[in-house]
Amino acid sequence: MMGNYGLINQGANYSIIFCGYSVAAFFGPKIAVSIAKSNHGDFSKAFYVAIAVAVVGLILNFVYQKVKGVAQN
Repeated sequence: MMGNYGLINQGANYSIIFCGYSVAAFFGPKIAVSIAKSNHGDFSKAFYVAIAVAVVGLILNFVYQKVKGVAQN
């Protein structure tokens, strides 16, 4: 675990996280507004999309840990 998240990788990890945050901060509101416009001002489907994206990220994290564990064994 520390091979990916330790102090030696802190700069690379921060830059990747910040790039993702920047892209989400730029496109997220635009996508949410377009979803709300298509649903007559209702943002609930935009939140469902955000929840789905978060779940996909969580699943990808578990898959990565599983693949990484198999590669080390």
